[in-house]
Amino acid sequence: ESTSGSSLVAPVSSSSLTVLGAPREFKYGVISIRHLVHDLNHWSSLYVAGRLHKPVHILCSNPEIEQANAHNIENAARTALLTLPEEFGEEQMYETLASLSYMGDIRISLGAEDSLKTQKIVRGNFEGFRSLYAPVLSKFGHIVSRRSPSSNTFQQGMDAASREALYSALPISFLSRVHSIAQGLRDKKNAVLLKQGPDGAIFAHEKKQS
Repeated sequence: ESTSGSSLVAPVSSSSLTVLGAPREFKYGVISIRHLVHDLNHWSSLYVAGRLHKPVHILCSNPEIEQANAHNIENAARTALLTLPEEFGEEQMYETLASLSYMGDIRISLGAEDSLKTQKIVRGNFEGFRSLYAPVLSKFGHIVSRRSPSSNTFQQGMDAASREALYSALPISFLSRVHSIAQGLRDKKNAVLLKQGPDGAIFAHEKKQS
């Protein structure tokens, strides 16, 4: 099965409610290393890459997967920063990161999924998120930093160069899909455009055409 292109369907074989010594149940998915690395690097589906935006317990790995996931985590941080305002709280940032894989999930819009799911994920493993993203935020120190060493509030640069640095480093195939979706929406009677608000955050703006 080819990993080229921008398929939105992840080649994962899943099983849910598997019993491992009653009363413990869990679900698992099986994916080839080739497809896993491709999704981590290119966000071809975000099905697996999105799950790894959150802290997980890794049983075994290899250098290729570790490098690809480091790239995945950096891209998650870039995407979150592009949607956050100039100043934001640490918990707000982690909730944004945790929500990336659920954006567009029809279960959320239909109320079939807990609307507070990402909040609960972050509050249940706050230190895990901090440990996972601290190295990335340090690497992005020229763009984002804590207001003070002991503060839980972050500040990021909203100048054009900083925004371009974040945006241009995202996976090309992912950006292509975003552009295609935006173009399709512009063709509708009520166009939805991506705009930058007064606080610098990127948001969807619905513009009714006359």
